Amino acid sequence: MGFFGKLLGKKDAPPRADPAMDQLRRLVQHRAAQASRERDTRLDGPDELVAQRIQKLLYSVSYSDQSGRTRPFEAACKELQNIGQGFSAPGGPERWRRIRGRVQVLCGENFEGLERYLYYAEPPPPAPVQEPAAAQPAPPAVQPAPVAARPAPAVWEFLAPLSIQERVAVSNRHPDTYEAVIAAKKSSAGAQVQVVDLNRSGGSVGTAGGPAALLWKLDVADLERLAQSVRCTMRADDEPEIEWATELYKKAFDLNPYDDLAVMSYGVGLARQGKLREGEKWIKKATELNPANLRAQQNLAALRSQL
Repeated sequence: MGFFGKLLGKKDAPPRADPAMDQLRRLVQHRAAQASRERDTRLDGPDELVAQRIQKLLYSVSYSDQSGRTRPFEAACKELQNIGQGFSAPGGPERWRRIRGRVQVLCGENFEGLERYLYYAEPPPPAPVQEPAAAQPAPPAVQPAPVAARPAPAVWEFLAPLSIQERVAVSNRHPDTYEAVIAAKKSSAGAQVQVVDLNRSGGSVGTAGGPAALLWKLDVADLERLAQSVRCTMRADDEPEIEWATELYKKAFDLNPYDDLAVMSYGVGLARQGKLREGEKWIKKATELNPANLRAQQNLAALRSQL
């Protein structure tokens, strides 16, 4: 404020709100609260080991590549089924009651679906055995009622609420955008707060509508997987070794098969290593995923001119 402003008694204007800083502050507060809850609910001995194992298996189910039901996905589902069957065995319901709160904190928003997956039913008590009278024949043995079969879990699909075009649209946002929506969805309010939509390089592309609005339709597991995929792509962009960068691009689209930039970059990496035909196949796939990707179209034309 200048000299004349002071003489006239004008007050300084209030500081302008910074949505990006508010978003970062909420994210830090959420992570601190989550860490505090994890410390407060920690168990002792084998119960803590079982709770942590369930969390790791749920992570494996969420992040394994779902195309063709890969071995890591099937192995994690099988082990979760075995753990669920253990909760139906003698002593199992008591253990589940002991660790349920801890598992809920570790697994967050995915806990409700996990508990349905680990559903257990206590078997009916055996019929009491009656001593037959001396003059009467023994009654036929009472057969226990069969235990109902466990319901088959629903097949999980990545980005299920969105169309193919929308799945491409929500890919390649900045990880901070996904983390902000995750923090808001896990908060007690759960309301759609204003989220600054950032592209992969960190530039703001808006705060409402578009891809940012679609993120609210997704569950936390999908959002975390999107963030991990983009982090792989960003690491690959900064990697000087072309072989290692190509592997990181492959990991990125293994996590998110709708990321056309990762698919294109993988094809370019293969072409730079002399694998022109294989590189052409992946760059073409990127143009099919997103026909508006001009970089992919230009790279495909340039590569085909060398074949």
